[in-house]
Amino acid sequence: MAGRIEQKLKSLNIALPSAATPVANYVPYTRSGSIVFIAGQICQSEGKPVCVGKAGAAVDLATAQKAARVCGLNILAVLKA
Repeated sequence: MAGRIEQKLKSLNIALPSAATPVANYVPYTRSGSIVFIAGQICQSEGKPVCVGKAGAAVDLATAQKAARVCGLNILAVLKA
């Protein structure tokens, strides 16, 4: 199954970032049967936040969408790791 996901990402020209090392005292994920719970993922790219603030107020829609995409890719990176 992992091969299919990686092929799909490659066909969409999406490269996963490296999984970030936890900064606090927590486990980045835990597995219970076939369910994986992921914690501590934020919209951080290359060690810096993509944006800070509330979408629609301090952050415009396009930036909020970019931040959500970065966060989603970070989640997939943790799953892959």
